Amino acid sequence: MRVIEPSFWIVYWPNNAMSAPPALTPLPFSSLDSTLGALYVGNVLVAFFCGITSFQTYVYFVRNPKDNLALKSAIFILWVIDMVHLAFLSHSFYIYTITNYANPLALLKVQWGLSALVALTDVSDAIVRGIFAHRIWSLSGHNYFLTALIAVASLVVFVSGMIFSVRCAQLGEFLKLQSISWLMYLSLGTIALADIIIAASLCILLKKQVTVSKRTQSIMRTLMLYSINASALTSIFSIACLVTYATMPDNLVFLAIYVVIPKLYFNSLLAMLNSRKALREHPGDPVSIPLSQSAASRVRTFATDHPFATGGSIVSGIQIETITDRKYDREGYDGVPESPGYLDHRHSRF
Repeated sequence: MRVIEPSFWIVYWPNNAMSAPPALTPLPFSSLDSTLGALYVGNVLVAFFCGITSFQTYVYFVRNPKDNLALKSAIFILWVIDMVHLAFLSHSFYIYTITNYANPLALLKVQWGLSALVALTDVSDAIVRGIFAHRIWSLSGHNYFLTALIAVASLVVFVSGMIFSVRCAQLGEFLKLQSISWLMYLSLGTIALADIIIAASLCILLKKQVTVSKRTQSIMRTLMLYSINASALTSIFSIACLVTYATMPDNLVFLAIYVVIPKLYFNSLLAMLNSRKALREHPGDPVSIPLSQSAASRVRTFATDHPFATGGSIVSGIQIETITDRKYDREGYDGVPESPGYLDHRHSRF
């Protein structure tokens, strides 16, 4: 058999055939650049981010041995999912390029690794979003409405993504995914909405924390930037994936963008967790807050740790000054200055 593939058209006919070849049939893909090329770029980016997350995960466990067991377990599970995610994507790319070498028709089929990859993305994002939701729950003084809003948005993303993953495996072809495209639109649109809600909530809650210390204000600005970056990047990529799928359903550019989203989320989370030590050592004058006579027996605390769970409140042990009242610089649970009312909720945190 002899194969001719001019401009992504394909036809087979016997070597010794004397007659003219039959009419060429075009494939539904425009070029390899937007199919295998896009998948290759996505695979390279995922491998790059996996290297970063592996290093950051190692740094996290080395620097934070006293963190809460639930948080450490979540980070380990996220890292395992991250590695499996890369393995599934690389396996699919191998099938398309090596196993089905010179067989462009194979690009029409959805490999099982890609279907499983969607499910892994949902699980990973749900865990990260759950950590952010718990943080907001603590910072907001147990605001049920705000936490429920994030939980509902996350649930919609998870359920729609899981259904899309199952349907991908059942349909088996990219062109047939048009019939369930509404699931992708719903999932990606809700991801952007949930991330915007999380970023806005964290910024507002951090802004409301009472503080007169320039050092603590600087730390809070840093935390707000982390929160915005973590949510803004995933929102931008989600919208870009939605737009490319809506405008270019006949190629795999949307897939190259989609596979990067969970890496951005996990990397942002690890960056914030690993920044806690640097925030504690932020240069500046010691914090000194005068206490009123009526509050002389109370200990006011300021948080310089990052806003994620540790084994409890960690005291830095730095005594600022002792005159009549005692002044301490403490590290709270959520990495933000604690108002007297805010302290009332400490018992409810894990």
